[in-house]
Amino acid sequence: MKKIGKSSHIGDSGIALIHQVVNRMGFVWHERTGTLDAGIDGEIELRDPSTGEVANRLILVQSKASDRPFPGESDRGFHYPCRQADVDYWMSADNPVLLVCSHPQTGEAWWVHVQAWFADPARRASGRVDFDKGTQRFDQDVAGRLLTVADPHGRAHVPVAEHREEVLTTNLLRVTLPSLIYRARTTYTNPKDVIAQQRDSADSDVRRDFILRSGRIYSWLPPEETALRHVVNGPTDAVNTGGVDR
Repeated sequence: MKKIGKSSHIGDSGIALIHQVVNRMGFVWHERTGTLDAGIDGEIELRDPSTGEVANRLILVQSKASDRPFPGESDRGFHYPCRQADVDYWMSADNPVLLVCSHPQTGEAWWVHVQAWFADPARRASGRVDFDKGTQRFDQDVAGRLLTVADPHGRAHVPVAEHREEVLTTNLLRVTLPSLIYRARTTYTNPKDVIAQQRDSADSDVRRDFILRSGRIYSWLPPEETALRHVVNGPTDAVNTGGVDR
């Protein structure tokens, strides 16, 4: 009787998880089929989700899935030891290579750009990859970073925003100056004192729409017709503003 071992089932689950994430990114996943494992499980083909246009740029992917903790795994990260033959194979690739480690049962995955990581001779000699769970999570939010990995010189097709009709609502208000403002002399220099004096006068028409400048008070209405008459000294002048809209 033919059987499929548990490790093979977990491996297939890891590839299926990568397929789902790549689809959510709007890219295309191509699985490599066959019984020979040469160190690459599939390819990500970059695609513009808004137009469907493919960019003719590929990223190779090696999947490592496990239902057990990876070496040194904690809430913050883990490490993965790579075979030297695999590292040499990945580093000889013309296209970028990602190593994706995952826990299919929880739907979690993390990634590293192999060529960038092993460009350090010490790292390459050790064959060890350190994963930070906070910054290397493999999900749909890394689509932009994969575009950069696929072509660091900017030749990759960059997705454009999908065209949508939108309604713009403004919260700006038109400000119109009255044709006349009124000016009178005053000894007050603090607006709080002007308001306090109006209140103390027991006048019901307390005004706050005034400006104090250089011993004068400016207001929209003649001060003698409001409670401001209690803070002015002398006659009121009318100033022509021209009624300009602002």
